[in-house]
Amino acid sequence: MEFTLASRSFDLTADLVRRELTDRVPESIQEYWVEIDGVRWPVKQVVALATGLDRRAFQSQNSRRLLERLGFSVGQGGSVISANARSSKP
Repeated sequence: MEFTLASRSFDLTADLVRRELTDRVPESIQEYWVEIDGVRWPVKQVVALATGLDRRAFQSQNSRRLLERLGFSVGQGGSVISANARSSKP
């Protein structure tokens, strides 16, 4: 999927997002999360890792919309993340 965020162009797929999460640990979820391969991640953490952008360059609303368009489930609310959870490799 091609999109522009913070005046930069990107072309991401769900598999590319998954690849960027490999060997990473989800941070604490403040409000919005995305579920990727059974693990809930903060939406801004995922978009920052996938694009290389600083999190201050975009809003969580942008993140939620992009991740939904890539086919991921997005939600809101405090959720427990398993300490041993990790992303699946494509």
